[in-house]
Amino acid sequence: MESRLNDRRILGMPVQFVAVVAISLALTIYFGAWAADARMDARAAQVAGQNVQQFSFQAAANSSAGTGLYGGLDKSADGSAAGGQGWERFFLYACPLH
Repeated sequence: MESRLNDRRILGMPVQFVAVVAISLALTIYFGAWAADARMDARAAQVAGQNVQQFSFQAAANSSAGTGLYGGLDKSADGSAAGGQGWERFFLYACPLH
């Protein structure tokens, strides 16, 4: 008797495929929210005057720090740096655990 699990399908796709995609998506959202939370906390601490090291892709690439998508302080409309970037807000909104 062959495994019936191999014959099962959800929306025309094998159960194993659907499970792997769902778990991968959940882990991506969780770790993305974790990284976003850490970056926002580091920026808030830096604005508060604490000395915190934050990884910057631009600094690692020897380009100008402080501007762009990946590095430096991104200031919101009121001038504060704790506002967060778009991808950070998305991951924190999408993850119910953060």
